[in-house]
Amino acid sequence: MVSIERLLSLISPKAISIEPIAGKGLFSTEDAAGLLGQVQHLGYAVGIRVLEAKIGGNSGSKLLLIGAVTDSLISAGMAPTASRAIAEIAVSDVCGTGKCEKCHGTGESYSMRYNRIFKCGRCQGTGDHFPKMRDYATWFALLTKSSCSTEDFRNLYYDRLMDAIDTLSREEGEAARQCRKMLNLTEQEVA
Repeated sequence: MVSIERLLSLISPKAISIEPIAGKGLFSTEDAAGLLGQVQHLGYAVGIRVLEAKIGGNSGSKLLLIGAVTDSLISAGMAPTASRAIAEIAVSDVCGTGKCEKCHGTGESYSMRYNRIFKCGRCQGTGDHFPKMRDYATWFALLTKSSCSTEDFRNLYYDRLMDAIDTLSREEGEAARQCRKMLNLTEQEVA
């Protein structure tokens, strides 16, 4: 069975170009593109873009997502510079690597003092980076080239940022579920 990661890596611009071997049960680049096109056509275009940006490293998909989120925030009444900053933060949060800076995503850190490996204190052993409100406010201030305190960001922009992150994550999950469903159907046809 082909995984979603393999499916997206087949069409990724960073993927190594290898000729598929002809035979039963092998998935080619054209098959992957066709399946993703079907999923997009079913109404999961944003989710597919999130998966392409997150798994495939497609920067074009990332830019399209930023544009789409920016447009939706502007239509909701937010200023263009603020909506662009919120969109960039949301897309980077959902599609970024999210690795802990201390343990580099391993969840463990080595103590030279005690000569032992400990669970990372910054990420609590998950290996993921969870931005704090202060990080979001600083990021927003840098992107808008303005001064924005943590309290101002919390009151004015945090809810919209979380709504954008939730929407992108939900779209990603629905597209991944639909891809799995289509992959299962394809596998049953081949078998």
